[in-house]
Amino acid sequence: MAVDTGRERDSAMSAIRNIPIAQKFVLAFGLVCLLCIGVGSYTFFAFHGIAKMNLEVSESSFPAVVQLAEMRTAIDMTRRQDLALLLCTSPACVSSHHEARLKAIAEYQASSKLFEPLAGEAAERAFFQTISSKFAEYLEISNRSSTLLEAGKIGDAVDLTTSEATLAIVSQALEANNGVFDLKVKEGTASAHGATQSSSQATWINAAVTLLIVFLCAGIGWILTSVIAPRLEVVRKALEQMAEKDLTVHVVSTGTDEIGRLADALDICADSMRGVLQSVAQGAETLSAATTEMSARSV
Repeated sequence: MAVDTGRERDSAMSAIRNIPIAQKFVLAFGLVCLLCIGVGSYTFFAFHGIAKMNLEVSESSFPAVVQLAEMRTAIDMTRRQDLALLLCTSPACVSSHHEARLKAIAEYQASSKLFEPLAGEAAERAFFQTISSKFAEYLEISNRSSTLLEAGKIGDAVDLTTSEATLAIVSQALEANNGVFDLKVKEGTASAHGATQSSSQATWINAAVTLLIVFLCAGIGWILTSVIAPRLEVVRKALEQMAEKDLTVHVVSTGTDEIGRLADALDICADSMRGVLQSVAQGAETLSAATTEMSARSV
């Protein structure tokens, strides 16, 4: 198994050595760039989704809950002022509670108007319609009670305001308010939980991909260094030997990329120079022999 693994590693390194240097760098840094683009795109869309969820909470769920609370307070206040009017014995008391009643009704109408565009789901709109219709029914009863009080029919006003039907209408309005309140709270909680979960997930994924890019860059650097540096060192030593007039140098090519072709060219150059020097040496020997023969004939 160790031999097979070594052969596979040597085969892989040989395949890498045969890739041109420019293509090596393009593939290596292209892979890193693709990972960076991928993690950047994921981060953008993840945080865009988180921002959208937070925006939904801050501009829909939370304001809706606030307006529902205001509506409930206004309904309670209107009911309380109607009951207080039944107990008033002076014009000042009547005037004070009547003004408070009108203020509560105005606050309900303002909160209702603000909440209406925030009611998104069908269930929320149904609850809101129930609140509006029941409060309208109660206002009609309240106005009739005020008319009876102004006419001095206190007993009839008491019977009308405290009747079971009136209590049922108020209870239904408050129950509908509680229903849509719960829906909005659940919606806001779900959005906040989703934003938190997405943020945590994006953080871990970014950390994991960042570590992957770091290890990948280290691995690419090690591979490129192992493939390029030793072979360049061999070529450098061969050139230094040639510079020292050592023409016996021989470079073994270990790939078909630029460095491998450079090694082949250097080896061919050394062979050519050796051939030229051998020819020059043979010519010198021939010239020396001819000179010796001419000298002997002259003697």
